[in-house]
Amino acid sequence: MMPVRKPNEGAMSDLMTKKLAISQWLSRLLALLMLGSLVSLGSAATAGASEPNPDAGTEGVTQPAVEAVAPVSCFSPTPHQFTDVDTDDYYDQAVSWLLESGITGGVTADRYGPNVNVSRGQMAMFLWKNAGSPEPSQPHSFGDVAADAYYNTAVSWLVGEGITGGVAEGRYGPNVNVSRGQMAVFLHTAAGSPAPLAPHSFTDVAADAYYNTAVSWLVGTGITAARGPEATMAEPKPTRAKMA
Repeated sequence: MMPVRKPNEGAMSDLMTKKLAISQWLSRLLALLMLGSLVSLGSAATAGASEPNPDAGTEGVTQPAVEAVAPVSCFSPTPHQFTDVDTDDYYDQAVSWLLESGITGGVTADRYGPNVNVSRGQMAMFLWKNAGSPEPSQPHSFGDVAADAYYNTAVSWLVGEGITGGVAEGRYGPNVNVSRGQMAVFLHTAAGSPAPLAPHSFTDVAADAYYNTAVSWLVGTGITAARGPEATMAEPKPTRAKMA
């Protein structure tokens, strides 16, 4: 006898399947985000520039080789030994998982650097690597991205895919740190610009903000949520702690 399925059971199943696929994609992306963001702590003082200034800050970046993520439990990873991450920090367990999975070794042997920001140059690399490092369809035309820059090919790919248009005419702003609003758009666009499951409830994200739809999508997938009544979505810069 065939089992009887409730009228909306199929729709719910499809929704859960889509959310799972998105979550898996984002897990791979965030793993690469942490892999690529080994920024020296000594450069943190110059890494806090605000958009849209494309000349802000120069960061010392170490680009590690990309390795497969080990199958480590994110619920019970081996505790890390970083001295700048306390056991009661909200990102403590996530950092332990990143370390055990071989995604990051920290900014030094004993420091994770939770407050270090992520630049637009690094962001280009993260997205490009997550896509499998494909060959760009054409070179970019940004005057502030040198041909020998480690993110040059990645930026060309982003432009070719329509993921970014830069911070101004002819400028990508590789050393500018991405804001939460920009990060939302990067992730949403790279994921194929899917329709949000529902509108967000942030009071500081205007309906006509360029990142409004992207923020709704992030909230719907459970990637972010309002951080209190005075939460700001666009201004704070994503850090290694938040990425974890």
